[in-house]
This record gives sequence, C-alpha cells and structure tokens, in this order.
Amino acid sequence: MNTEQQRIECAIDTALLNADLLREQVAELESALLAETQAKHEAVECLRRVLDGERSDALERLIAGIVGKHPEAA
Repeated sequence: MNTEQQRIECAIDTALLNADLLREQVAELESALLAETQAKHEAVECLRRVLDGERSDALERLIAGIVGKHPEAA
C-alpha cells in the first residue's frame, strides 16, 4: 500500500470517528433540550395551578422538586 493511499484511509477513518462523536453529541444535546422543555412545561403547569388558586401538598411537593432541581429559582 502506498503512502497516499494510507493517508486517504487514515483521513477516512478519522472522518468516520468524528461523525460518530458528532452523532453522540447531537444525541446528548437533543436529550438536554428535551429535559429542558419538559422542565419548562412542568413549571408552567405549576404556575397555572397556583394562579387557579390550588393549594395542595402535591402541588407544594411538585414546586419543591422543581426548585430543588434549579437552585437559582429558590
């Protein structure tokens, strides 16, 4: 095998590895985005329930759970 062919094969291998890494990163970003979206929906639901005048232990636990996951909200 000549040097040029080895260089090309090495470049292909590197590109394939980079593509795998990018796919993993995209999957992680999608997962984080989904979690953030779900958290926002949960927070909005809590706000709606509070504005509706709901007072319950379940709602307080839900709010405490949200605040516990997001200390900046405390």
